[in-house]
Amino acid sequence: MNRLPIPVHCLHADTTSVSVYGNYENEETESIDIPFGIPKNGSWNLKQFVLSLIVNQHEIPLFMNTHSGNASDKSTILEAIKSLKSALRTQH
Repeated sequence: MNRLPIPVHCLHADTTSVSVYGNYENEETESIDIPFGIPKNGSWNLKQFVLSLIVNQHEIPLFMNTHSGNASDKSTILEAIKSLKSALRTQH
């Protein structure tokens, strides 16, 4: 990385879904959707969003992003890897 000498020899990418309580109406914004999704924890009555995270071999977070609650792991992890790759490329 450019600002800190953080070694990046190995990366680990994963996602987690976050269930939320309350009323989240669809508004005219460019933010993520918080729908009733397919939960990993079985709480079908809650709305959710997804976080993707990439860490290095020392578990230092290098990238995090939010995604709509019904986004698939395949697409979110691929998007996260492409975003991190682009960010690293612009720093050099």
